[in-house]
Amino acid sequence: VQAGEECDDGNKVDDDGCGNACVKPRLVFVTEEEFKGSLNGLDGADAQCANQATTAGLPAGKWRAWLSDSGGSPSVRFDTNFNGWYQLPDLSKTPVAKGVTGLSSNKLALITVNENGQVIAQDPVTDPLLVWSNTTATGEKASDDHCGGWKVGSITHDGRFGNAGASGENWTDDTLTMKNPQGCNGSAHLYCFQDI
Repeated sequence: VQAGEECDDGNKVDDDGCGNACVKPRLVFVTEEEFKGSLNGLDGADAQCANQATTAGLPAGKWRAWLSDSGGSPSVRFDTNFNGWYQLPDLSKTPVAKGVTGLSSNKLALITVNENGQVIAQDPVTDPLLVWSNTTATGEKASDDHCGGWKVGSITHDGRFGNAGASGENWTDDTLTMKNPQGCNGSAHLYCFQDI
């Protein structure tokens, strides 16, 4: 390992345990647990992600929820300089996207694996895997529907969501579901990204 490298690649496979730029992959998962919109803000959602990761035995460190409100979004909260691969915590370490910019790709792998490495199997049409988000594929705030800064869990506020089982940009901002946004008294999962 040379100065400036996180790992020694040693091959031409970019999406393995060490990328061609000698950058280690980072993990992403969708929480097994569902939450109401009262997440105690973006910091509270990050803490939920860290808690789920720790409980499952995933690496310690900084974890961030893919979530936006008027005070922040992944485009400013995430390490936007990261150019390695995001991988699922399954046995195959399935590659999802390369860097934050890769999350806007229509070829994004589905994030349907939870923190325990298990697929959450749901039909994307009849039983969609809803994930609180209010975030566009480019990591920006999608709307003002963010459960009062992700602090209110009542029907008086709305929150936008994505569908983890859907392809294209619907993974983060579901335009196929007529009930988006939904009341913050409803429940949805969280996308959690390792953000060392």
